[in-house]
Amino acid sequence: MSAIQSPYGSGSLPGVYTVTEYGAKGDGTTDDTAAIQACVNACVTAGGGVVYLPPGTYAVSSTITVPQNSYTVAGSSPAIGQAGPVIFRGAGFRQDGYFANSKFATVVMAKALAGDMFSTAQGNGHVFSMVAFEDMSIYGNYPALGATQTSGNLIHIYAWQEGWIRNVEVLGAYADGIRAENNTGGQTINGSAPVIDTCRVEHCGPGAAGGSSYGNGITFIGVVMGTVVNCHVESCYDGVAILNLANQSTVMNCSLQSNYDCGINISGAECSAVGNWSGGNHTAGILVQGTSGNPAVRAVISGNEVIGNGYTGSSASPYGIWLDNTIECVVTGNRCSDGGLGYQQYGISEQGSSSNSNLVTGNNLLGNTVAAVDGPVGAASVFSGNLGYNPVGAETVAVPASGSATTAVQHDRTFYVTAASSGTTSIAISGGPTVTIPASALAAVTVPAGQTLTPTYTAAPTWVVEGL
Repeated sequence: MSAIQSPYGSGSLPGVYTVTEYGAKGDGTTDDTAAIQACVNACVTAGGGVVYLPPGTYAVSSTITVPQNSYTVAGSSPAIGQAGPVIFRGAGFRQDGYFANSKFATVVMAKALAGDMFSTAQGNGHVFSMVAFEDMSIYGNYPALGATQTSGNLIHIYAWQEGWIRNVEVLGAYADGIRAENNTGGQTINGSAPVIDTCRVEHCGPGAAGGSSYGNGITFIGVVMGTVVNCHVESCYDGVAILNLANQSTVMNCSLQSNYDCGINISGAECSAVGNWSGGNHTAGILVQGTSGNPAVRAVISGNEVIGNGYTGSSASPYGIWLDNTIECVVTGNRCSDGGLGYQQYGISEQGSSSNSNLVTGNNLLGNTVAAVDGPVGAASVFSGNLGYNPVGAETVAVPASGSATTAVQHDRTFYVTAASSGTTSIAISGGPTVTIPASALAAVTVPAGQTLTPTYTAAPTWVVEGL
């Protein structure tokens, strides 16, 4: 274990392991893989701590692995091993060459790297608690900066629990920039409550210089209650992908720009996207997606700016927010607009045979190139109170038998009812008042979205139905 001077004052920091004391040079030329791995091993063997990388450029040619150790989570059955904490800490990130000599930054750079740059051991029922990365740049396949990677992710953590990545620049991953997933070796263990905060992730997958794989900026698989906040993700496949079993996860206050597919792609249950800016992505700004047999459920999409998506101009699905096989999702308070760019055809789309019971309300859907809304398709979905979309034009609704209800209307509707000449007509609105219309008279009856209308009459009335 080393003792280094604290940047906050005199004295030493116990539990800090400095890679240069294990032989790392940080000169951008020397292969520092073995030295960094030796430092990590010493940290883990001692029960955890900080792996410190002073300012410099560290060349890495094979995966740096956080190994398993012999600790066991108390009371776990079957036994669950626990490794951590291991906190990789640098001196600051480089910002894509703005500090060209890296004098004040820590850069970890791939050199003919085939595989992940940083990873945790997989299998044997281990969790990795408080594995974290702070204050550094990590470069994968980006030859312009001297970085080369031929496969793999940059940060790849299995069964990641209560760790974080903060103030880290991730650039040019051959596959995913940051990937967290459940441990599938032997006993399957999900990750829990990791946080990715104030990071910059760019050019992963198809955007990586020389890369050919389709990698996302940030991917969660089997990670429960994960959070991505205050990050910028650009030129990846999906900017942030919250995928299988990544339930109750949140993307908040992020900017997602010019990604090849979607800014945010959610298929986990009860996830949320709140307060993000997502624009110029080639397919959709925000996608919530299930399948016909396994719909995505109870997502909350709120307060986002979703602008100018469908960038290629030829995409079959250029949407602001896209609900595809979803149930009981809430989409509210978003602004979905093309922004005058000529790409985003629809503000919000609801598709898929399993989509139903979604609530889309209080959104600003003005300024899309084709229409505010594509859909809806769910019989019990409600689209109501949106700026730019409360459907206009007549709709045919058959007059039911006296005393029988219509089906629930999907949108706020006005029924222009003309009573028959031979008697009055009473119109009962579910959850609302009853309106009595004299013989031969015309009345406008407003029926809120999701409600039914029940006429009572001796001779059938006629009516015309229009949106508000």
